[in-house]
Amino acid sequence: MKKVYIKFGEFHSDGYENVYQGLLEGNHIRIVIPEASYLTYQSLASHLDDSVYVVDGDEICDTTEGGLTLVNARIVGELKMDDDINAYYCDDHTLWRLNNKPERVNETVYERGIPGLIQRFVDYWNED
Repeated sequence: MKKVYIKFGEFHSDGYENVYQGLLEGNHIRIVIPEASYLTYQSLASHLDDSVYVVDGDEICDTTEGGLTLVNARIVGELKMDDDINAYYCDDHTLWRLNNKPERVNETVYERGIPGLIQRFVDYWNED
């Protein structure tokens, strides 16, 4: 099993992406929500008709909806639903991209949590 990030809907223009954790088993991905609450299920339900992507990026904090916030996020591939086993699946190309990700160069990785989030805002406001 491999940890992956799941993104519902389109990317935001501000550089922060709210995602959920998933586990890749073969070519199937299941969403993992450690501390699910009513707000978590309400948030997921609002995205049922959106496109679903597996993404890559750097974690900076947890969200109130039971997910994570990423910076430096990029789409790895689109997911489809397998109704027979109630899980998302990725095609062979996306699976290959997940297992053969290129190394990142010259990108800032922020400390997870509040200090990293504050530093990200400081860097954002200091950009030219």
